[in-house]
Amino acid sequence: MAFSVFILIIYTIGVAGILGIIYSIVKKNLPGFIISIITLSVALIIIVPPFIPMSEKARQGCVKANMHTLELLVNDYRAKNNGLCPPDTIIFKLLPNNLKNPQTFKPYSRFLKTNFAAKSLNEPSSKNNGYMLGYATSRDNAHYIILGTGKNGQLIHGDDHTTYLLTNIK
Repeated sequence: MAFSVFILIIYTIGVAGILGIIYSIVKKNLPGFIISIITLSVALIIIVPPFIPMSEKARQGCVKANMHTLELLVNDYRAKNNGLCPPDTIIFKLLPNNLKNPQTFKPYSRFLKTNFAAKSLNEPSSKNNGYMLGYATSRDNAHYIILGTGKNGQLIHGDDHTTYLLTNIK
């Protein structure tokens, strides 16, 4: 309740700032214009920062959803191919066009090199690896792991702070 009242007050200050700017322009009132700009700036400074971390969580959520989509494709392929996992060269042909990197908004063009045995990435972390998927199969193509990375190429972790990965290993 208190949070919604706070947001309502900030929203009102923002609207007042906008109306003040319009009024100042129409009346050619420079001091009123400056005060309105300051009022609007203060409202924005208060409103915007809490939403910045939310965009990172949303992008990580998108990567997790993409991981689950990839898992469905792998399991569908396995069902049609005697339990064998698809190599990554084939899986790219199966990926839907709307499966996109949440940072670049482009379809995935590759997977990060992933170490199946260690359940980790072979590629060093970098900003170029942000919001990517890692995919690897066992030597006999019977098992798979799927990993995802966040903003700086670090592995995404679940709520229990362990690496968030999808696999068919029991």
